[in-house]
Amino acid sequence: MIDLSTVRLGRRPHDPARVATLPVHAAAAAPIPAAYPDASDAWVPTLANNTVLPTCTVAGLANSARRWAAAQGFDLPVVDQKLYNLYAAVAGCQPTQDSIAATDGLNMLDLLQHVAANGFDYGAPGPMSLTTFRINVADLQAVRAAIFGRRSAYVGIRLYQCDMVAGAVWRGAPTGPEEGLHCLVPWLFRPGQFSDATWGETIDCDDAWLAARIEEGYALAWGL
Repeated sequence: MIDLSTVRLGRRPHDPARVATLPVHAAAAAPIPAAYPDASDAWVPTLANNTVLPTCTVAGLANSARRWAAAQGFDLPVVDQKLYNLYAAVAGCQPTQDSIAATDGLNMLDLLQHVAANGFDYGAPGPMSLTTFRINVADLQAVRAAIFGRRSAYVGIRLYQCDMVAGAVWRGAPTGPEEGLHCLVPWLFRPGQFSDATWGETIDCDDAWLAARIEEGYALAWGL
């Protein structure tokens, strides 16, 4: 596991009133299973150099698209420079790692609306289309419904120092001071637990941990 005490965070604060204007993700027609998908599914999440760059939002977008593609039977050949280009287009900076490193991240909805208007140019063949739905972050069943219906959820969280120390286990309510804002992608759930793609890895958390930290959430409908 990477040293979480050294990684960059990169989610800028959201506007709840603006998020509320999005359509709500519909509940699944079929009953949501207790565990989904198969926990044996092995993959390496996209990093986009997020250990040193504030690129969690674009890395998370790539991971959401890759989870959708995996359900269709293929993986996306995501190119990091394409993600840097996307980040720069939204942030208004140059698409270089030095320029991106000097910024403080992106607003998730700014990014989502840019991609909805321009497509997600991840590499080839691209670009992908995107429709964004909001999910009720006060209800973790809505997060599960997004994973069940869209293969992932795209969420913004608030992290604390207890989450970022060496050997941190993502369990329970936070203690200590805040550390900052982050974007991650829950892609698998089991009873009382989620698996989250972030910083190029999968990190598990329990329901209480996510419920205490989630601040905005989206279900993303992808298309080629």
